[in-house]
Amino acid sequence: MFDECGSVGDFTDRLKRRHSRHHSSIVSVLSLPEIFSLSIKWIGTVGKNPEELDLKSLKSLQAFIVSNNDVIVVEVKSGHRIQLLTHPAKIVTLYYAFPGKAVTYTADGTEYIWSIDTWTVLRCRELNCAPLDVWHSCGTTLVVTKSESKELGITKINGNEVSQNEEILRTGPHNIGRSQFAVTANYFACCEKLFVYLYIFGENGVKRFKYIGKADFMDSSLLEFISITALRDTVAAAISFGRVFIWNNVSRKGINTFSHSVHWHKWAPCLALSESNTLFSAGDEGVLAKFSLSELKSISKPQLLPRLQAPVRRLNLSEDGSVVAVVLADNSAHFVLNSTLNVFSSMESILCSPKKSLFPLTEDPLYTNYVVHSARPGFMQWIAPSTMISIATADVSRENPIEGENIFSHTMGYTDVCEVALSRIMIVTADCDVGFDIPNNRLQFWRRNEDLGSFALEYCELYVGGIIKFIRACLDCDMFVTADNKGILCTWERMKNDEKKWYKSNEVHWMDVPILHISRIQKSHFAAIHNISQKTDGVVALWCAEQEKSPRVVYVHQGNGKLTAVEWGPLNNTNLLIISSKSCIYALNICTLAPLWIVCEPDLKLAVTSQFTVAYNKNVVSVIDSSSGTLLCQRKLNSTPESVIGIGKDRTFTVVAAYEKGYGVIARSELLEEAQKQLHTRNAALKKTPFSNLLTVGKKEVENNEVPVETLSNLEIFSGPSYSLAPMPYLAQKVYSFMFFITSTSMILVRMLEVQ
Repeated sequence: MFDECGSVGDFTDRLKRRHSRHHSSIVSVLSLPEIFSLSIKWIGTVGKNPEELDLKSLKSLQAFIVSNNDVIVVEVKSGHRIQLLTHPAKIVTLYYAFPGKAVTYTADGTEYIWSIDTWTVLRCRELNCAPLDVWHSCGTTLVVTKSESKELGITKINGNEVSQNEEILRTGPHNIGRSQFAVTANYFACCEKLFVYLYIFGENGVKRFKYIGKADFMDSSLLEFISITALRDTVAAAISFGRVFIWNNVSRKGINTFSHSVHWHKWAPCLALSESNTLFSAGDEGVLAKFSLSELKSISKPQLLPRLQAPVRRLNLSEDGSVVAVVLADNSAHFVLNSTLNVFSSMESILCSPKKSLFPLTEDPLYTNYVVHSARPGFMQWIAPSTMISIATADVSRENPIEGENIFSHTMGYTDVCEVALSRIMIVTADCDVGFDIPNNRLQFWRRNEDLGSFALEYCELYVGGIIKFIRACLDCDMFVTADNKGILCTWERMKNDEKKWYKSNEVHWMDVPILHISRIQKSHFAAIHNISQKTDGVVALWCAEQEKSPRVVYVHQGNGKLTAVEWGPLNNTNLLIISSKSCIYALNICTLAPLWIVCEPDLKLAVTSQFTVAYNKNVVSVIDSSSGTLLCQRKLNSTPESVIGIGKDRTFTVVAAYEKGYGVIARSELLEEAQKQLHTRNAALKKTPFSNLLTVGKKEVENNEVPVETLSNLEIFSGPSYSLAPMPYLAQKVYSFMFFITSTSMILVRMLEVQ
């Protein structure tokens, strides 16, 4: 977030502190799902007035946050993650059972009782039902279930080891979600379409409330009750256009007529009721509202906590009501003090943008162990893969959003970062308007302060005539290269007479065709794939980008088939270009202009680490030795990554993947070093290379082009053909052009070159 002077707050120290203190037991190497349920419990003395609670009293407060199969235990005062409780099935809900126990329920109908001292399971038992939700208070536990006919059942379970269930209520069919029903010790309330239903335990029948008002400003099909909450004898329900209806004394009066209504939000908010007769609501505007309820007089204006960083998706209170916890749409959780309505801590988490990121995972040459990606529209974030925590965020597009503006709405446009490039002293971002009829593209140049770990806006310029598609930073000098959607290339350099301004060189539109991909800049050179024609093979142009000169082409490589990506090889082999096509991936030596190896796998995307080449297609990621083309490791992921990157220096690196909702570490240098050792041992034992059986040119007894392919290695990590071309003196006994080696699974095109 930007401070008043327009610079990003200091996060260098926080990088070091958070990285060093994080527990290794909760480092996730898989995608972190969206947080969907939260429970806060109090350890220690209970009974203080929540309105008078101060920060000193929060030392022993912990939050239990459910995320699919896991419970993340968080220290509320600091936001640090303490422990991870893993379950074999998806968790439905949980509660804190005094003293020193946490109780969780999974979707398969199992109850787990955890010790919060040892973080071990004390007991588990089968409930003989599949819970939709569980309510617990004062020793009473009620389980909500749903039948195949969508009837809801309320079952009371005892505290014995053997579950004995007693159904106390069976409702009619309701097609509702988790936020549309609430349970108390005396009744069950739910909302569906324009109705609110009240079922009182021990009584026959159901009481109803129907909204009969009009909403001409919105589609009538969207008009319905969205959320409901209940506490003691009070029920509150929110309708889709934002109005909240409140009923008091429902056990005696029913819900035929509501007691009060409040209307602050534009869309149906999340709701929570406190023991101090307070209603909390929060919605898409990113605003938390606090209403003081009264049976005798009208409700006064709410106390507001505005400008939360994203729309609110979950709202919960601690058991004593002293803390309000909000879970936002960007997968962040924040803890708000009830007495002051101020955020006093945020959970250590990884942010996940509710909108698809417009730019891929990006490396930062100043912080080589972190990756940069979108946090939410207009925001960038720095992620530590070792802990899967967002270290810092920066607002580069929306410094002053309009109060109450919903930038996450599907019907409205918004501004987002579409491309970014980082050097050690500068950051260049391009943002664009999404969802608007008139495109708007802006380039912003940010100067970095390495000592403070911050950066401030130095120069801004609107880009007209196109949309920036690629930005690449030159690490050897103060220069950036941009390419737009038309394929126009230009360099950006700092003005000599005014160092705070930047200018662009003459535009170059080579062959008047678009650009499909651009590599990073290395030694003032970069490679670009130009889309010459849909019917012809792809073309890779090697460009020279020098200061005070326009970019120029120094070499053109005609590819085999449709080319999709190009990147420089690892730093230990700076003469290699790794090129991916629709049919294969291969390495090209730009000094000899000859291919070194070919791997026949279609539609591979690239991510090059400091030592290896990473290629991925759909949910399969392969790590390839850049010198030989040997497949070192292959991972099949649970879902398809949207972007993959390799970060780190020298032989220490990490391969990180970004998914639709979450991130994951899919390979580390330690794993590949072990794979290399096994591969070396295997080859030494075989005393031959994979090309021992290759056709020797001119050998008479070989009458066809079939070449035996070595079977799967002992590593059992090869899923398809992977080949390395033999040394050139071995192959180039004669000049052969376009000789085909045909195997049972693929066809490799190798152009033979004569050795002088």
